[in-house]
Amino acid sequence: MYTSFDNTSLVKIVTLLKSHKFEYLSGQDLSGLLKLSRAAVWKHIKKLQSLGYKIDSKPKLGYKLIKTTELLLPWEISDGLETKVFGKRIYYFHTIDSTQNFAIGLASKKIENGTIIISEKQTHGRGRLDRKWVSPSGGIWLSLILHPEFDISMSTLFPLISSLALAIAIERILKIKPELKWSNDVTVNGKKVAGILVDASGHNTS
Repeated sequence: MYTSFDNTSLVKIVTLLKSHKFEYLSGQDLSGLLKLSRAAVWKHIKKLQSLGYKIDSKPKLGYKLIKTTELLLPWEISDGLETKVFGKRIYYFHTIDSTQNFAIGLASKKIENGTIIISEKQTHGRGRLDRKWVSPSGGIWLSLILHPEFDISMSTLFPLISSLALAIAIERILKIKPELKWSNDVTVNGKKVAGILVDASGHNTS
């Protein structure tokens, strides 16, 4: 598991490489800046390469980032994110039973408002009416925790609102015209490309 809020040496190396994308950073420089051994720096570089980063390495010059990863890693999602609530905390898994199950376990904690849980694949993804949601690698499988300040009855609008927002994003970014299928599906050319599932709970504050 990786998160957006653990300021690890791995994330620091990515940040440094991105900020020097047109030049090499020596292992000695990285070692000094991060207060790590050069062996530890090399180990982190190898880990980043295994995560899909293309990093060139040359003797006496050091390391240069050639291409970032295509994985939806937390620090890649949060990089440049300007939202006030969404994505302030992000959990990433390569494999999980269900991002929704993990989210339910965190949902009661105040600090997790706006948290995103994302996984490359799910082994027991859930659809509506307890149907199985097949979630192999290649899709975007995520859950979002929200602590909205309104009556829980309004939660019935969330699937429609979320589907509409997703359809608008797809159209703007991919220049594809999706359609909405009540109550929670997004389709393209008649084929389902996304679905929204809401788990809601509440408590009386009076």
